[in-house]
Amino acid sequence: MKEKILIIYSKQIKEDYLYYIKENFALIRKIFKEKEIYNSPYDEDETTKRHKLYYQGRARHFQIMTLIGINAEYILKIILLRKNYIIYRPLCKKFKKPFLKKVEKFEETNFENESQKQKAKDSIYDEAKQLNTDWETIKFSKCVELFEDSIKKDKDYFDSIKKLPLNIPKKWIPVDGMILETDPGPIYEYFGFKEIDTKNALDVIREMRNIYIHVVGAHDEQEGIISYLYNFLLYLCVKEFKSFFIGEKYLCKTKAKVEKLFPSIEEI
Repeated sequence: MKEKILIIYSKQIKEDYLYYIKENFALIRKIFKEKEIYNSPYDEDETTKRHKLYYQGRARHFQIMTLIGINAEYILKIILLRKNYIIYRPLCKKFKKPFLKKVEKFEETNFENESQKQKAKDSIYDEAKQLNTDWETIKFSKCVELFEDSIKKDKDYFDSIKKLPLNIPKKWIPVDGMILETDPGPIYEYFGFKEIDTKNALDVIREMRNIYIHVVGAHDEQEGIISYLYNFLLYLCVKEFKSFFIGEKYLCKTKAKVEKLFPSIEEI
């Protein structure tokens, strides 16, 4: 029988999560560059190079959106673990300090033999089982709820992040002595959202995840949506684990575009 892993903010779990998240960021950046290379208009003729390039580009788009959704869950879970939450269902409470001290002591102990180490490990697992009724972890929606609750008292958590409007705002311009309202065209919505900001970014990702992880099909992502969601998640990582993610880069076509919406990595 395969051994169950106690998911707690231990050294191994921390490194597993953080390295996985970082490598996913790197993979997204790589695929994002490839997506631009394969960008091609649709051609119904299946024998043409353009037809193949079109679908190769679409495939990379699906990969990016799926990876953003996957990374979002692991980022929230490692943040919750850092805040001592129990991420098993259905409790969603926090581990108490005495138990965490036992885990910390276990990690720092140099055991004389494997038998002694296994006995100490079994003791920790037995105590953990008393705290949990299920070995299944919480769903992404619950991660969002717990994370938002954990930062609600920190009014400056998302300091300096601006919103991404998805529609051209109306303007009033002078024409022949009159002030006329411009026509911005049809209203664009992304899963019902007309703008993306720190208050709804995780909700946007939640809706997006429900589609891309289960169904292969594009949803007309407006330019800027992918970058905003990626950069928002990177911001969370730098905010919580700055020393580990300080060398990461935002995803953007130009530096100027990202600087309008997010603070520099160093300033987080």
